[in-house]
Amino acid sequence: MRVEAWWWSAAGRQSPGRDRHFAPAAPATGAPRSAAEGAQQREAAAGRTLHFAGDRERHVELVVQGLIRVHASAPDGRTLTIRYCRPGSLMGILSLYAEPFLMPATTQALVDSELLGINPDLVRQLADRDVRVAKALLLELTAPPLK
Repeated sequence: MRVEAWWWSAAGRQSPGRDRHFAPAAPATGAPRSAAEGAQQREAAAGRTLHFAGDRERHVELVVQGLIRVHASAPDGRTLTIRYCRPGSLMGILSLYAEPFLMPATTQALVDSELLGINPDLVRQLADRDVRVAKALLLELTAPPLK
């Protein structure tokens, strides 16, 4: 998948060695008009942890390919799987609206996966302006688990 986009992270930095960036120059006029204009393609090898419980960085990611496990860990080492994210799943929507945000669970790629990271500030701006985006986020937050 090729993404013709540019990206600026919520933390104002890049993560060296793990992200691929396309079209590094910013658009000539104004802010991006769609989430695709602020997107970044990432690949995650099987077994790689993407986010740890307790992280504070806001994020929004679309699973393009692969399988991501979201799980919580008990102090004695046991884990509880909360969700499996398949292609088409959005991750990190809660981070847009929780104040202050603290990642409640760990996310880990179970197989080689491809994700599309979207600027969280941009997603929130789009949701504020477009009821269709807000509805998609709401549906993602309230969707029952897949069986």
